[in-house]
Amino acid sequence: MLLIIVLLAVAYTFRKRAKENGDFLRNKRKNANKVATIRLQKANQLMLQGNAGEFFDEDSILVVLDDGNFYISTFDANNHYEDNIKIIEKWDPDKVWTAVLFDADNGDCLYLKRFRMEATKRWQNYIGENPKSKLVMLTDTPFPRFEVSLAPTTAPDGTEMQRPPLEIDAEEFIAVKGFKAKGKRVTTFDVLDVKELEPTRFPEPEKEEGDDGEGDDAEDTNLDPDAGKSQQQVIDEMTGQLNLFTENEDL
Repeated sequence: MLLIIVLLAVAYTFRKRAKENGDFLRNKRKNANKVATIRLQKANQLMLQGNAGEFFDEDSILVVLDDGNFYISTFDANNHYEDNIKIIEKWDPDKVWTAVLFDADNGDCLYLKRFRMEATKRWQNYIGENPKSKLVMLTDTPFPRFEVSLAPTTAPDGTEMQRPPLEIDAEEFIAVKGFKAKGKRVTTFDVLDVKELEPTRFPEPEKEEGDDGEGDDAEDTNLDPDAGKSQQQVIDEMTGQLNLFTENEDL
């Protein structure tokens, strides 16, 4: 009887370990698939960003994480990236970013800042050193606009009054500074919501080399022998040519 109990206990132990090993292998495969999926997503994002320009080995990659950290990486297919990536794209040293955040060092008030991401392989944080500061949104729209909805206030008579929302043109609100700058306070009131509005201004399109603004129009004009002439002038000239041909035939 004792032998049977021992054998059952051994069998149970082996079965339990086999299940644990099976769960471990399944989790390992699951994690491996997750990592592969993340890397594939990053590769697809880089391919989409490639529409803005071809990638070369000497190009740098900007990696921005959800917690506000960012760094510059080399363009290497073997690179390993974190799983909390917010933005990954070809690094543009001239691109201006706009961040809206609640600054924990300043009473959790809403702040807005505009900056450029610096070229550094060491992790930097554009939100700030206080981990309690909270990012609301980050955008690379050239001329961003925001609408800030404020919490209602209570009038002296006890009635609730809704404050009108604030509309902010970021470029007019604050100049571009370093990413470590605090930015500019938007309001001291309680904020209910912040949303980005459609821009009303857009960057001027870059002219291609040799494009002087005339181009094809001037060429098309030069090819038209009747440009600038009235319809009657054209008819008269055509009639004159036909008469000339008729006279030559009579001769």
